[in-house]
Amino acid sequence: QTAATGAVGKRRRFTVLVVLLGRIASFRRMSSRRKAAANVLVFGGNGLMGAAAVRQLLDSGLNLDLTLVHRGSTYWDFATRIAPFTRCICADRSFLGKSAEVRKYLETTEVDVIIDFSAYEPSDVEQVLELVTPKQLYVYISTDSVYEVCRYPAPGPQGTTEDCSTRPLDEDEGRRLNKLDKYGHKKLACEELLNARSVSTGMNVCMLRLPDVIGERDNSDRFLACQLWTLACDILGKPIPIRPSLRSQRLSFVYSEDVGKVVCMLVSQVLVALDNNNNSNS
Repeated sequence: QTAATGAVGKRRRFTVLVVLLGRIASFRRMSSRRKAAANVLVFGGNGLMGAAAVRQLLDSGLNLDLTLVHRGSTYWDFATRIAPFTRCICADRSFLGKSAEVRKYLETTEVDVIIDFSAYEPSDVEQVLELVTPKQLYVYISTDSVYEVCRYPAPGPQGTTEDCSTRPLDEDEGRRLNKLDKYGHKKLACEELLNARSVSTGMNVCMLRLPDVIGERDNSDRFLACQLWTLACDILGKPIPIRPSLRSQRLSFVYSEDVGKVVCMLVSQVLVALDNNNNSNS
């Protein structure tokens, strides 16, 4: 979870990703021996990142029972690519506890892993934790914007590291930063709730602080608009408009399919460890 800004950081991030992806094949082979399906509860799973991760979990060979909770929106080929192979529950996260279908599922199912793509407000996480604690792992899709509301030293040759996510001690400075980046503030507040639950109960938590995500099936049209400008600027005789204040702005991106591979690796690793523990006790 390192937001690399320098050349050394980029090399390190690439190396870590190669190592992670290289281990997925072995995790698939080992975890294919599971007899009982692991119950995986996914919040979201129908958008750019979520659908990519769910499809990779379906293709992984892992013995999983996948349940998706979202508001019912479907994008691109979700209806044929994802929906037939998962259980989908339509529910609004703002009123999660009022969903009879969610409650019925949780009353009859022991959830092994939660993968949370859609929590943007601390109340989103609070409602989940009031209803269920995963037996093995809670994967939270966070953002590198959390660093925008933290006070940390200028990145060194190794880039910005995850331990830089400490809020300012000065309350006025904290409020100022939170106002400048409400998205980062709320996502960090979600992380803080999960960390607190981890400390109090021992729940395993993994946060992925991602930069901007690009990939197939993007329903935001942001990347498409940039592509169209690039293709049309010669015909129009106008350069791509970029505000002067942004011309030197550095950006980081992650590919949606790579996010899916890492999520798949995390789930696989947890289930393999569980199988090994069960085998040693039998």
